[in-house]
Amino acid sequence: MISPAVHLQGAPAQGPHGASGEERSRAARRLLALSASLALVFAVGAGCSGAKGGGAGRTNNGPETLVPVKPAHQTGSTRAATTTVPATNSQGVVLPAAPNDYATAVYDAWRKGDRSTAAALAQDPAVISLFAKPYAATDKWAFTTCSGKAGSSYCTWKSGKHTLVIRVVNDKLSQPRAVDDASFR
Repeated sequence: MISPAVHLQGAPAQGPHGASGEERSRAARRLLALSASLALVFAVGAGCSGAKGGGAGRTNNGPETLVPVKPAHQTGSTRAATTTVPATNSQGVVLPAAPNDYATAVYDAWRKGDRSTAAALAQDPAVISLFAKPYAATDKWAFTTCSGKAGSSYCTWKSGKHTLVIRVVNDKLSQPRAVDDASFR
């Protein structure tokens, strides 16, 4: 025997299972949103699976390197943040794309006494000149500037009365041995 529906004043009408039409509609929308979300997760997961080839249109070229991406600091920017993986030589020495980064890499190699890294980044006369003066922490070298002129950038460090100038050939950035001079003044 079916009992007649009882309606209270101000209460929504209920269906045969005790839920109102509005509640059923909300539940259906949530179920639909959940289904769509799951479908998206599975679709993305399939594209990133560890299957041979690593996903659509991708070949497996060995281990990947993750590079942190800093967000763009432009208000209202719609441009996506991008990164460029720096070039390296066959020994894994990073070959910077910016003159100040390149000169700093040579300076750091000198500071650490790493002649082989310096030789990967600088021409022989620059390496010889640089390593002719041993680095001493007590000298307290400080970077001062890096500016360009006639196709080269001149990056300067100072220590008391002494100055170190490292010249980077701008056309050779991201390539081995872009530093062609290092001199103390």
